[in-house]
Amino acid sequence: MRRPRFLPLLALCALIATLALGCTPPKNTKPRPLASKGVIDLRQWDFATDGPIDLKGEWEFYWKQLLAPSDLDSAGHGLALAKSYIQAPGKWNAHVVDGKEVGGQGFATYSLKVLLPEGTSDLGFHIPDGQGSAHETYVNSQNIARNGKVGQIADTEVPQYLPQYGALPANATLFFVVHVSNHVHLNGGLQTPITIGRQHTFQDTRNRARLVEGFLAGALIIMGLYHFALYFYRRKDRGALWFGTLCLSMSLRLSVIGERLLIEALPDVPWIIFIKLEYLSFYALVPVFGLFLHNVYPLQFGKFALRLLVTLAVPMITAVIILPSTWFTPTLKPYQIFGVVAILYAIIVLVRAIRNKQQGARLILSGFLIYSATAVNDILHNLFLMGSGNLVPLGLFFFIFAQAGALAHRIAAAFNSSEDLSTNLEAKVEERTQALEKAKGE
Repeated sequence: MRRPRFLPLLALCALIATLALGCTPPKNTKPRPLASKGVIDLRQWDFATDGPIDLKGEWEFYWKQLLAPSDLDSAGHGLALAKSYIQAPGKWNAHVVDGKEVGGQGFATYSLKVLLPEGTSDLGFHIPDGQGSAHETYVNSQNIARNGKVGQIADTEVPQYLPQYGALPANATLFFVVHVSNHVHLNGGLQTPITIGRQHTFQDTRNRARLVEGFLAGALIIMGLYHFALYFYRRKDRGALWFGTLCLSMSLRLSVIGERLLIEALPDVPWIIFIKLEYLSFYALVPVFGLFLHNVYPLQFGKFALRLLVTLAVPMITAVIILPSTWFTPTLKPYQIFGVVAILYAIIVLVRAIRNKQQGARLILSGFLIYSATAVNDILHNLFLMGSGNLVPLGLFFFIFAQAGALAHRIAAAFNSSEDLSTNLEAKVEERTQALEKAKGE
């Protein structure tokens, strides 16, 4: 059997997507300053040549206090007594105050003094979502960003997840004060880095990210509906059904993570709906892809493995649907481990299919390996272990293209086989007719 012609095209698309999705410029090798005792010195940092920088390191931390910028002096030292230092970005869950870990739910004030080169201007910022469930950010007493409404109790908090962009004051010293509250999620704290740099850099990055995510989400919707139509006209081909479901699940996930286009488009929809959609769109990927692989390669993907996969996934999905966020968010870490195990098994299945010379197995494995690598990277990044965040759209591009190519190859092979059978049948009928006419003449 000939090797699919999609592999060279996949390599070409890999190069194009790598260039298109490179949303951040490459980091230089210059040492990046870190905050110490609530102060970060950037006076030797040139934003024009060195690029943006994350405000990482030791921030001042005031647990169970929402201090106004006026409550803190210009040196960045608070008048309140319960002050400590905490590494940010990161979870506050294990941070110790008065000899006790603070836990995931609560509220706090972060503060950081930023020293800039003289004459620095045209600076902007990027604050990703993930700062607890709500946050308010002040710079030099000016409110520059807000996500939801910070509250000291769950009833007064309004959660929201949206990335924030904007301009910074043209001062040589910037004094950041961030109020963070979390009453609905497993983890709390300033969990993703606040980045400062040239304002136009962030605008370009945002536009590129929104363009890529919107394009991929739309392409996945079209591809999903197309495969649903294939299944409608040929009910025996359940692979098209599961692949269409996979496309729509991935499209939904793309629209509620990253730039969170769906949340921005529907700001009045309650936060709990979006957080459930975010978890469901991730949790559904594992069993749906298992059903797709089992349908395409039933001999390599056994029924017992499929039943086990679905049996373990369904309770988690049900928990997200019916339970409050404080109950289902702790299921994320075990489900991520479950997902990694499922990825390893899927790779084994595809390797078996390649050994048995199954159609499209090489192409599916190529795209799946790239997608798996980006998915594992994002999992490790979300666990604050390593990696760069939000690479899944890049892997998703390869993965969906590979699946679509493999299905197209199978359909084309089926049509070719049907045409060959039809041609052979016509030849045999003609040969038989001539034989009968000859016998009749005799």
